[in-house]
Amino acid sequence: MKSTYQILPLLLYFSLANNSIIVLTAPSESKPISYALSCGTSDQDAIDSEGRKWSSDVNFLSSSDNSTTSEAQSHDPSFPSSVPYLNARIFTSNSSYNFIVPPWSRLWLRLHFYPSNYDNLDPLEAYFSVIADGFTLLKNFSASITAKALTQAYIAREFGLPPVGTGNLEVTIVLFEGSHAFINGIEVIPMPNDVFQRPAPLVGYSDQHIDLHSSSLQIMFRINVGGQFIAPSDNVV
Repeated sequence: MKSTYQILPLLLYFSLANNSIIVLTAPSESKPISYALSCGTSDQDAIDSEGRKWSSDVNFLSSSDNSTTSEAQSHDPSFPSSVPYLNARIFTSNSSYNFIVPPWSRLWLRLHFYPSNYDNLDPLEAYFSVIADGFTLLKNFSASITAKALTQAYIAREFGLPPVGTGNLEVTIVLFEGSHAFINGIEVIPMPNDVFQRPAPLVGYSDQHIDLHSSSLQIMFRINVGGQFIAPSDNVV
């Protein structure tokens, strides 16, 4: 059984911002496949407000027997787009998603949550963990409590994962006893090869470094230093 590791938070994100200036000019002929899933919908061509296409998640589930689909009962005006937030997949037991990915590439993993009364289930009773390739990304997570604490209608969590040598990324949702789980959207995007290649010095400890290439990181902020706003549809990293 694969052991579970705790994720290492990335508190400062300036190194990625610097790298993004470099990779924006990189050619894209061999760009590997990426995934954008609108969970809980059967629509294979859902389009968000930026013009990006989102597919159904049904073909990526290990099993659909322990889940149902539902639509949100309300549309919050703060949504960047109704896709993927108005549909959700509801889990009543542990389940997994599987993605074929390049075995040599680090990955972006983005998880989207909109707490709502799906199927008359109380969102305050949804507690679950999310594990990706043995790394615990979210533990005892409540999207509803987190959204209220941040005064936000929806939650998006972004992670940088090390290469998956098997070429199969498994994202597992683990429920707490007596609880349920839900998710609205999942994105899996291979990174350019020159991102996070060099070790980063640990803040306050000049003699200690972190091997970013083999680490699992939570992305806290995205800053395009010296540049303008970059829409998701134009963002290569």
